[in-house]
Amino acid sequence: MPPLRHAIERYYLSIFIISLIVMSILLVFIFHSLAIKRIDQEILVFANDLLRFLEKPESQPVAIFGKKNYAFYVTEEGKIIASYNLPDDFRIPKSSGFHTIGYYRYFRQNFGEYQAVVARSLKDHFTLLVSLCSVLTVVLIPLILIVLFFGRKLTRKLTQPIEMIGEQMQLVSKGVLERISIEPTSQEAEILQKQLNDAIDRLNKVMEELRDFATTISHQLRNPLASAKTRLEVLLREELTGNVRFEIERVKHNIDRMVEITSQLLLIARVQHTTPKNFQEEDLSSLILESLDQIAAKYSEREIIFNELKQIKIKCVGPLLIQAFANLLDNACKYSNSQKPILLNVEEHKDSVIVEVCNHGEPVPEQDRDKIFLKFYRSSNVTTEGLGLGLAVVKAIADLHKAQVYYKYETGLNKFGIILPK
Repeated sequence: MPPLRHAIERYYLSIFIISLIVMSILLVFIFHSLAIKRIDQEILVFANDLLRFLEKPESQPVAIFGKKNYAFYVTEEGKIIASYNLPDDFRIPKSSGFHTIGYYRYFRQNFGEYQAVVARSLKDHFTLLVSLCSVLTVVLIPLILIVLFFGRKLTRKLTQPIEMIGEQMQLVSKGVLERISIEPTSQEAEILQKQLNDAIDRLNKVMEELRDFATTISHQLRNPLASAKTRLEVLLREELTGNVRFEIERVKHNIDRMVEITSQLLLIARVQHTTPKNFQEEDLSSLILESLDQIAAKYSEREIIFNELKQIKIKCVGPLLIQAFANLLDNACKYSNSQKPILLNVEEHKDSVIVEVCNHGEPVPEQDRDKIFLKFYRSSNVTTEGLGLGLAVVKAIADLHKAQVYYKYETGLNKFGIILPK
């Protein structure tokens, strides 16, 4: 879909060109009509003089001096009695009146026993028409270019606020800007800016209330869940029958899941409340090594292969990035072949750093790949128990750092990555 500015330019330029062409054609037609009318009057005067002379030869003779464009043909009772300057392609019209045949304008009239045909060459007229068309073309081309130049400037000035609003809305959605600020060129643009800022303020207020509510609920759940978990652990130390112990262990397992869910939700809420003001310069390799230490303690039997880590300085919230890398590694260990190693690659580019975690396993189905970073979403082919929050946490942390997350399946490897800007 073309930009609005280009669409407007094409629209007004098409209308302008069509209007100019129509006006030019109309002008040529009017000029042609007026010229033919003048020529007809001249032919009529010449024909009347000719017939007057034929009726009264003793009267003033017909002046044909300077009439090289004229020709006539007169018959009396079917016999030619006079002719002048007849061209090779001279024709006699079938009916009386004026006719245009080829490059000649003909006039035929019967006066009793006389029949007169007067013709005038239109070559000079057509030459003048061609000259007029040439002049109009020469004038129209630079006029169209001038209108195109100034029209583009005007269109750019009128659409610039809309383009700026679109660009700033993208920055607002990414969290770079909090409000839209442009220099309006019209009252409508100023009203649009105000309405969008009001909508952004209302949306931020609602989102803040939702985040506060989620944080409050998570905090309120943690304490009773921790208390219930402690009581169950005390009960499990007692001598219990098999069925009772089994049921208590199931309840404890579910409470552990609830504790993990509230912890992850609190972490997402913390990420959403964090601002770039909290960023500090960190060594990315150190953050990755700390996340590796966490995973090594949890999956001591898993082999993790990574390339040489160089010192790379980036501005970030260190603990959050450690959590993001740890979640990717945990996800790779949990949903992969335990007999094959986990691969961790770090690629440094001019403006970004790519941290990619790869594992051997079944690929994520095509229909699920756009949803795996959503909260509580689990791929349809997953059988291992999980919460569906690990990748959602990674996505939230990546969004905070203006980073991109991706998944792809290549050469038998599931590849989850983060593209961090420098």
